[in-house]
Amino acid sequence: MSVRHLSQAVLLAVSLLGAAQAEPLQFVGTPKLEITSGAPAQLAATRRVAIANLVLEVQTKVKAEYVTGRLSKVLLHRDNTSATNTLKGYSIPALQAAADQLHAQLVQRLTAAGFEVVPTEELARAEGYQELQKSMGYPSGHAWSNEEGNSFLVSPAKLPIYLPNVAEMPSFSNNKKGVGAADEPSPGFGAGMKRAGEGTYFAGREVALAKALNAHLLKAWYVVGFGEATAETGWDGRQNTLSGGGFSTTVTQGATQSTSANAQLYLRQEATRLALRHPGGDTAYVRTQSMPGGQRANDGDLVIRLDETVIGAADFLAGGGVQKKAEENNTSASVMNLGLGLLKGLAGQSGGLGDSRQDYVTQADPERFAQRSAEVIGWVQDALVARLKP
Repeated sequence: MSVRHLSQAVLLAVSLLGAAQAEPLQFVGTPKLEITSGAPAQLAATRRVAIANLVLEVQTKVKAEYVTGRLSKVLLHRDNTSATNTLKGYSIPALQAAADQLHAQLVQRLTAAGFEVVPTEELARAEGYQELQKSMGYPSGHAWSNEEGNSFLVSPAKLPIYLPNVAEMPSFSNNKKGVGAADEPSPGFGAGMKRAGEGTYFAGREVALAKALNAHLLKAWYVVGFGEATAETGWDGRQNTLSGGGFSTTVTQGATQSTSANAQLYLRQEATRLALRHPGGDTAYVRTQSMPGGQRANDGDLVIRLDETVIGAADFLAGGGVQKKAEENNTSASVMNLGLGLLKGLAGQSGGLGDSRQDYVTQADPERFAQRSAEVIGWVQDALVARLKP
């Protein structure tokens, strides 16, 4: 079926479309948060916190695919339909500047909440942190992918990315969705081995680092999306019986294939979270908690997640907004493929429209997209920090 639809909006954007710097978002309501594991009371042992990771996962492509079953193909002549929506015009430097801003804001909010924040320079000197970076560190802008499509990872300039234990990551991050393997970013053999071979030691390494710093190790992960794509194959039930060569066959003529795409900035639920590893935490990795449709992230002794997707502004568009990238790959799906389907029907094969795919492009203003991303994340980040109070 098609990809999930964006959930209800919980904020209101007021902006000036013609301005280089838009008016700040005005927020309505509060984000819905839930605790996956642990309890804030565990933070009472020490009020020191070290921010070890702050990652912006930015969605760059979303994919939808309607896959019909074999019987549906053979008996109803309904074929597969797919669509992609690709973000263009974003700026990695602008998003990294947004990550720097969010890191500074996180330090301020933690300090205001009564925590002593370990300076980044002290963290960088710690041997345990250097080992984490050596084994699982990646540069800002690293290509990534998830169950909805493609993405990349951005971090503050002074806080390089290191990836969590694979077993503790959510299904959203581990299940890669593709409409054809060629659409997926290739991490390379070395990166794949790093994820597979080093991840299981992470919990123990993080706890050891937390002990060495006498501080809770805090990791923030935010998933920013830009829109969605939909795909569907329908059937209106109209049939026609064709005769020739001494036999006849009945084929479906009414199969329909449709796709669509839209743009709306959002912060995705479940994968957006704060995870903290305690100085006296569990040194064995914990597999993710189950949920309908997959597993939740569980990469800390205390994990507080966004439980409902937050919808932001759609005023980051530029240059025509959402447009078709080109004609359908199967250009004449309603004519040529239908004709091919009829011929296959006469030959005793399944007939129909043939598989069809449509690609869309969402053009963004780079500065506006980075600004809106920082504002929505900042609002949710403040609420997440507020939940850390014992």
